[in-house]
Amino acid sequence: MVSRLHLEDWRIICHYLGALILLMAAVMCLPFALALALGELDQAVIFLKCIGITGIVGALLTLAQVKRGTMMRNQALVVTALSWAVLAFFGTLPLWCSGHYASFLDALLEGVSGITATGLSIAVDLDHMALSMITWRFILHLMGGVGVLVIALALGIFGTGAGAASIYTAEAREGRVMPEIRQMSRFIFKVTAIIIAVGTVACVIPLLLGGQAPLRAAFSSLWITISAFATGGMTGQSMGIMAYHSWPLEIISVCLMFFGIINFTLYGDIWKGRVSRLLKDIEVHTMAIWILGLVLVMAIVVMSGDYFNSFATLLRRVVFLVISAATNVGFSTVYSGQLIYAMGSGALFMIGVGMIIGGSSSSTTGGIKAFRIGICAKTVVQTLREALVPDRVMPRTFYYHMGRKVLTADLASSAMTIFLMYILTFAVGAVAGIICGYDALSAIFESISAASNGGLSAGIVSPGMPVFLEVVYIIEMLLGRLEFIAVFAMVLQVVHSLEPKAGWWWERGRS
Repeated sequence: MVSRLHLEDWRIICHYLGALILLMAAVMCLPFALALALGELDQAVIFLKCIGITGIVGALLTLAQVKRGTMMRNQALVVTALSWAVLAFFGTLPLWCSGHYASFLDALLEGVSGITATGLSIAVDLDHMALSMITWRFILHLMGGVGVLVIALALGIFGTGAGAASIYTAEAREGRVMPEIRQMSRFIFKVTAIIIAVGTVACVIPLLLGGQAPLRAAFSSLWITISAFATGGMTGQSMGIMAYHSWPLEIISVCLMFFGIINFTLYGDIWKGRVSRLLKDIEVHTMAIWILGLVLVMAIVVMSGDYFNSFATLLRRVVFLVISAATNVGFSTVYSGQLIYAMGSGALFMIGVGMIIGGSSSSTTGGIKAFRIGICAKTVVQTLREALVPDRVMPRTFYYHMGRKVLTADLASSAMTIFLMYILTFAVGAVAGIICGYDALSAIFESISAASNGGLSAGIVSPGMPVFLEVVYIIEMLLGRLEFIAVFAMVLQVVHSLEPKAGWWWERGRS
């Protein structure tokens, strides 16, 4: 039975949304301080105004429930579904005020793309954007990749009760190596901080050797590290990672991409010395097979043409592009025009297919997730085994994910449901692109990129694109990041709450 949302429920929901908005206002203080330190006074004023607006709205919402109430599961699902859209809106305010976007909707698309770690960008004259504003784009990436609600859990905003557990699960996180949700969230935060610190130091070396000024090299290395690990895909240059012309930087980025798609629970196992779990995990096996297969097929497709004149260039471009697509990072070493026209439609199709899976569950990446694809494959095996054995025999199929487990019908059904929802979303977005006049393959590619939070573009996402299509991609990015369940649960609860109670007409007649 679907539960109704009463006034008390909405007061608690508004209270926690207000707390999250206040968290966003606090995070804005980082680029504000950076703008002051760099002498970017115009940007400092922008951030100060946005901090004020965001802080006031957040404070007013928290007053909806003065005394913090215990959050229940149904309330947690609504908070999860609304928080990403609400925080994306307030995260958009500094971008809109920067003057690098043709309309507020363009800035909103960038804000949603940033906080969902998608990486689709529609900024104008990015090369001349202020350093503090560019850094804000990557702060959004980091918040989205790690998980805004996971950060809130680590800070204890949601407490440690059933509501906190529901928040953790509803944000597409599963599995823990720590006894408490808050403890696990803090562990995720620590792992992220360590990887970003090490990655920044590693990236700054090739940038300095390449001739970049020390200050710009330091910022660029931080941006690239955040974007690669958070599987975001944005960079500080309009040309993307191609602007740096550095194969060592590309290798480091690939390593960071792989770190970003690993389940945080497996990091906990590695921390405790249980490395064998990483090697046996179904997600690791699925991603290894998927990426290797994509590289081989993509190489065959590209070699059939005459785009690359040397094997070394082919290896560098193809492998990097495939890994970037398969990990949902969105870095590209070729222009969208080269991908479409020079490398051929076959290459565009394979890269689009590569973005579908994403990475592991409980990682920084989006997409259907390797775990679900692995479960779907195991389900096919189970079905074949059942068809081949006598009726009295009930074969069991096992998989390894945080221990050896038996494949159940409920798990198979859940994985298949999410898989079908993604495919349906890809199709709806593609049809929207076709309606707006784009060719079918490009429309499919862009829809997959938005819904799987991939970030690669066939050129559709650009200044001046149709408003209708912008709205569709914004919805796709949010749905893909939340993996549908929290959004659909919220919609069902709201609709059910608006319906009159059964028998209302009878009671009215009697009165």
